[in-house]
Amino acid sequence: MHRKLYKKRPNPNNLRLLQEVVARARQVSLRAKEDKWLEWCATFSQHTSLGQMWRSVRTASGAAPPRPAAHPHPQQEAERLATIFTSRGSSNQLPLHTQLTQQQLRPHRDEAVREEMEVADMTDRPFSLQELQQAKRRGRDTATGADGVPYSMLAHVGPAGDFALLVSHAQRLVDSGTPAACLEGSRYPTDPQTERAHQA
Repeated sequence: MHRKLYKKRPNPNNLRLLQEVVARARQVSLRAKEDKWLEWCATFSQHTSLGQMWRSVRTASGAAPPRPAAHPHPQQEAERLATIFTSRGSSNQLPLHTQLTQQQLRPHRDEAVREEMEVADMTDRPFSLQELQQAKRRGRDTATGADGVPYSMLAHVGPAGDFALLVSHAQRLVDSGTPAACLEGSRYPTDPQTERAHQA
């Protein structure tokens, strides 16, 4: 009502009246909030459990309540679904003539895969020291992974740490069955970009 009055007659008296009404409304609103807060605090006593206390604090702070689990036994349900998915994707679901064709072609396919594994590829090579240093993250740390190692720790491992990482990666290539032709004479190339481009 006072806003309409001020819009119709915008004079100092109506402006002062509108400001007084707005200030009064704010006082009433704050008093109502204060009374409601005191009423809520009065529900706690020495008999209130700690769990209920923390739940109430989370509610008062506006934090989202914890979501209940989607299933009462998530691990068992995940394993059950994985078993169903595996059985549905099994070759046993295919027609008999298709299964026989797969069995006939399998030796040739396995041999083709083994031959390709023996072909040297420029990506099947250990990293150089220069590549490792260029790959290090220079920005701020983010949440650590399962190993608990932040980026800043890797950035300050020093030459000995870099060498250990290179040796570990090279050993993984050997353990994974990387062809010897990929590892001979190329453990630490001087200029990775130039040498790899030449190999391509």
